[in-house]
Amino acid sequence: MEKVIKIYYQMQPMIEAVKKRSLDYIRAELEKADDNYISFLNEDGEPIDGDSVCVTYDGGHHPEYASNAFNMVKGVYLKYHEGRKQMLIMLDTEDDDEYYIGNIDWREIYSVALFLYGIRANIKYYCPECGHEFVQGEGNFNYDTALIDFECAECGWSGNENQAKTDKE
Repeated sequence: MEKVIKIYYQMQPMIEAVKKRSLDYIRAELEKADDNYISFLNEDGEPIDGDSVCVTYDGGHHPEYASNAFNMVKGVYLKYHEGRKQMLIMLDTEDDDEYYIGNIDWREIYSVALFLYGIRANIKYYCPECGHEFVQGEGNFNYDTALIDFECAECGWSGNENQAKTDKE
């Protein structure tokens, strides 16, 4: 168990770096957005490309409510906090439209940043063998390589986002 504990403490600086860079990315994208708000829903009020990101809800402004481990994020925005004299990153979720991003852990913050990146970059990936378009949610994030892995349902090709074709090529 001592080895596990040692690894845990060695990982902490990396975890903090992922959290900070994710928050920095989210803030930078929000500062460029109209009204400092980016919706995770399409014009019909449905999740973009049928995919969504969920975060753990701890009651937020309503601690009397039960927690929800699968609280869908509808959008992300900046809101000025008078007490802190700064703009805070807030989540618009199904349970709370003013849920502070600091209430969620680093993995969920990273997931929000990654989902936002997918929306903002609007990158489409295609199978290099048959041209099948991989829709959002079809790939799996590989934590060892920090890349999205794909497996084509049509021809069986498998590879990562660096090996797939994109609409930017």
